[in-house]
Amino acid sequence: MKTRAVYWIMTEAVIILGIDPGSTGGIAGLSYTGGLNFIHRFDGENTSVIIKKALVQGGMSIKVAIEAVHAMPAQGVSSTFTFGVGYGRLQGVLDGAEIPYVLIHPQTWQRVLPHAATAKAGVEEFCKGNWGLEPFMFPRCRRPHQGCMDAAVLADYYRQVLLGERKLPESRGKVVKRQPLKL
Repeated sequence: MKTRAVYWIMTEAVIILGIDPGSTGGIAGLSYTGGLNFIHRFDGENTSVIIKKALVQGGMSIKVAIEAVHAMPAQGVSSTFTFGVGYGRLQGVLDGAEIPYVLIHPQTWQRVLPHAATAKAGVEEFCKGNWGLEPFMFPRCRRPHQGCMDAAVLADYYRQVLLGERKLPESRGKVVKRQPLKL
């Protein structure tokens, strides 16, 4: 069933979330078998509300991978600060829910992509081959949503890690385990 901005098909009790942070990013949820359970784009919406909705799927065991990002040279101070606040908010929501997550650099998860001229083309080809492009097409869009496709490929990479098909490089994938907050 496709609704306004979310593609939901809840079929299994385990969900693997891939999160591409940023204002044009997205979140994707996969099952252990690689089926696409849902996607949601962040475009201008409150990302913490979207993450909370994904986390409240009753009875679900949740595994989370977030794309590890950082400031880029020549970025403006204001935009970098805004991006950092959003990135921290994502991690804060997961910390508040006491859900461990893995930070994975783009260079690491992009290793699963087919050979293509650019990483974006590889992501689109991977998504087309695994889930088709229709779930990534939102109303009034002419192209599939890049942030949601990135999140889906990141989630699939992490799914392969959890199944033992791939390994996280020691320096590239860091599991963040949080202690419960003591107030």
